[in-house]
Amino acid sequence: MGTAPIALLVRHAHTHASDLQLAGRTPSIHLSERGTMELLRVRDQLVTVPLEAVYSGPLARARETAEPLAVDHGLSVDIEDDLNEVDFGDWTGATFAALASDPRWQAFNAHRSAASVPNGERPANVQRRAVMLLTRLAARHPHGIIALVSHAEVIRSAILWFAGRSLDDFHQVSIDTASVTAILMSPTPRVLFVNAVDGCDAIARF
Repeated sequence: MGTAPIALLVRHAHTHASDLQLAGRTPSIHLSERGTMELLRVRDQLVTVPLEAVYSGPLARARETAEPLAVDHGLSVDIEDDLNEVDFGDWTGATFAALASDPRWQAFNAHRSAASVPNGERPANVQRRAVMLLTRLAARHPHGIIALVSHAEVIRSAILWFAGRSLDDFHQVSIDTASVTAILMSPTPRVLFVNAVDGCDAIARF
């Protein structure tokens, strides 16, 4: 083990809603056939990593990704509400095609740091809960490696905070389904790698 904890942020695997609609907190969205294959890949990537704990957001697609990872390491999944998807309020379930002409959606994607979601959660609040959770879990696992299964916006928000960048830079950070991102949670946190997929050497070093 190292001298500081490492958080591996895993985006849930692919669903039928991925890239088509803003699923948000819609219940009962499950992994697709493609997602099942992606899950096999990420399990293979992490099976030799000495995970100390596996955490997941409460939605089905996150839990379905987290549970096999936990089983591989003889662990149970700890559910953390702060890993939940963004509450997209009135936009929940809308297709991206339908949202494209909404000026509120355009503003949301132009200046994320000051944006709001109609009857939903502000991006700044999403970032705050993600960062506070990572800080708490780092204190709980001071020398271990932990996996946290969440959603693209939550993971992206945390990366930007620990990289010292604005939420307005969100479009510069890709978070693919079933990708792995690592943050060294030292007194001066450092993003080790972002959006790792398919046989990433960085993961193999753990």
